[in-house]
Amino acid sequence: MSSNKNSVFAITGESSSNHYLKKSADGGYVKAQYEYGNKLLNGIGINANTALGIEYLKKSADSGYVQAQYEYGTRLLNGKDIDANTDLGIEYVEESANSGHVLAQYEYGIILLNGN
Repeated sequence: MSSNKNSVFAITGESSSNHYLKKSADGGYVKAQYEYGNKLLNGIGINANTALGIEYLKKSADSGYVQAQYEYGTRLLNGKDIDANTDLGIEYVEESANSGHVLAQYEYGIILLNGN
């Protein structure tokens, strides 16, 4: 198969697998939202887009995907790629912890020990 530099994938910097991952994410599949968001945040197989990556991560977190809740919450707590919001970050981390996410449980325990 020959490479076509004028294909939609070459123009957007997106691989065909990421194209279909985005379709799944836009269709409401929460794990795809999480995965696509991380690919956007890290520029994996696609041009990096921090704002859009955060948007997909938040969609996944708001839909109850535990890993996304933890990661979005810690980004809010640390102000990584997003404006810091301690109260909201704690809410996301707590939700993830209550759902059994081990790292979130640890993080939430530290938050409680520090009196937040």
